[in-house]
Amino acid sequence: MWRRRNDFVPAGFLCGGVTELETTTSACATEAVRRKHVFEVRGYSSLLSRVGVGSFVRSATFEVGGYDWAVRYFPKGTDAAAAPGYASAFAVLLTPGAEARASCDLTLISRRLGVPNLVSRTAPALFRHLAPALGSCTFVDRSKLEVPASAYVRDDSLRIECVVTVFKFKKASPSSSPAPAPARVEAPTPSLPQDLEHLLETKEGADVTFKIEGEVLAAHAIVLATRSPVFKAELYGPMKKQDTGRRHIAIEDMQPDVFRALLHFVYTDTMLPGAMDDGLGSYDGNREFTKHLLVAADRYDVRGLKFVCERRLCRGLTIATVACMFALADRHNRSELQDACVEFITGSDTLADVVESEGYRHLRSLSPDVMIDLFEKATKSQKTYSA
Repeated sequence: MWRRRNDFVPAGFLCGGVTELETTTSACATEAVRRKHVFEVRGYSSLLSRVGVGSFVRSATFEVGGYDWAVRYFPKGTDAAAAPGYASAFAVLLTPGAEARASCDLTLISRRLGVPNLVSRTAPALFRHLAPALGSCTFVDRSKLEVPASAYVRDDSLRIECVVTVFKFKKASPSSSPAPAPARVEAPTPSLPQDLEHLLETKEGADVTFKIEGEVLAAHAIVLATRSPVFKAELYGPMKKQDTGRRHIAIEDMQPDVFRALLHFVYTDTMLPGAMDDGLGSYDGNREFTKHLLVAADRYDVRGLKFVCERRLCRGLTIATVACMFALADRHNRSELQDACVEFITGSDTLADVVESEGYRHLRSLSPDVMIDLFEKATKSQKTYSA
């Protein structure tokens, strides 16, 4: 091959090689900071008489991601024309001159068993000082708050939970070294329990229904089977009835509220809001509900719920109830509750008082073997202490 003498040829080619292209890189990462603040609005009825449309009450200041925030609650809404009949709520950025990319979940907490929380979720957005962008003008229909025995008002107060997530970008750093592995982005806060709770509340895709004392509760068979071996056997195993596309199961000897609380724990690993707010032992209804819930948890072998109920009952023992609690523990093989009953009797010199209690006399006539077992264990325990 030939070329004319005056043809142009790049110098690099004449040398027989190509100069390697130098590469620079930089990377940035997103950091998510998430925090919850609980805002208690007290004196709600008097508040309604003192404020008008567009007026708000504000929570204390709380810090998330290096910024100051607060919750603003408008009892009569922000705009009567745009959202008539609604109360409004927002998270506001208080840091002067600041702007932040953030998202917000505002939740009005239900105080009644079986009534779901009301949740308003705002997608990530650029948020500026005092701009009420994170929240909802239609946070809650006021008719749900201003009726007698409202599920969301207790002792003339309501509770709002605000979860703010601030997304921060770390400064990009240049480098002349070969490109590193892709920058690691911080994973968002796990939300599986909240997502499953939403699934239970909306009943989307539900394929099994339970009829209890005239009430019908819908659920998802695969979730129940994953969490309970008894549900698994009933829905997918030898106990399974002929599949007709949607299963219908009647539940006997159980209250609807108890089964509803059982389902909530199966989906979320948490107690149903409102079920235990007053603290175990403060009133008999709370204790009785926990007993029924323990029986349901044992019936369907939901181990986490059995543990929670047993712990709560251990903390609520009294002279009047300790004998009944021991019998309950004996029927459902709850050793921790049995031991707590024995310790309560032997550690407080209350044996004589227990014998005089109505609960003891009732169980003595119905289950004498259980009472014999209780006092044998109590006697052995006392001998151990004295030794």
